[in-house]
Amino acid sequence: MVMKRIVVLIFAVIINILINTQIARSQVFVKVRPMAPVHVAVRGVAPSPFHVWVEPEWRWRRHEYVYIEGHWARPHRHQIWIPGHWIDTPEGSKWIHGYWGRR
Repeated sequence: MVMKRIVVLIFAVIINILINTQIARSQVFVKVRPMAPVHVAVRGVAPSPFHVWVEPEWRWRRHEYVYIEGHWARPHRHQIWIPGHWIDTPEGSKWIHGYWGRR
């Protein structure tokens, strides 16, 4: 009985890992890139000399790309903001998210 439970548990863990790996690998491609909203964003003054401006981004939410306004952020030590950008592939365009990188 104990052996049967262990086998079922191991099987469930393996299935969970396979499903989560496929979800993590999923990518969203679009044939037509979304248009950024047409308005003038005011950056304003940085809250401190340590803050950097994070450019506006696209995020995939609920089956569509959503435009996220730019904002001031304070990076961790020795990090710089690498802005997001679109790349073209045979499947369509894909948004590469901005991220904090090492200097």
